[in-house]
Amino acid sequence: MKKFKIPVSWTMISDIDVQANSLDEAIDIVQLQWAELPLDGDYVDDSFEVNIDCAYQMNDEQGFIKE
Repeated sequence: MKKFKIPVSWTMISDIDVQANSLDEAIDIVQLQWAELPLDGDYVDDSFEVNIDCAYQMNDEQGFIKE
C-alpha cells in the first residue's frame, strides 16, 4: 500500500490581547508585526477542506501518481 501526503486546511478563531493607543493601531500591530499564532482557539465549523489540486501536484512530484 502506498503512502500519500494530502494537504488540508481549516480555520481557527481566537483573540490576541494587544496594547495600543487606538483600535486602528492595535489592528496594524496584529496584521503587520504579530509573529506568533495563538495557542488556544476554536475550530470554525465546516472549515476543514482538502486542497485537491495541490494533493495531485505534490504526489505527482513524488512519483506516486502513474496514469
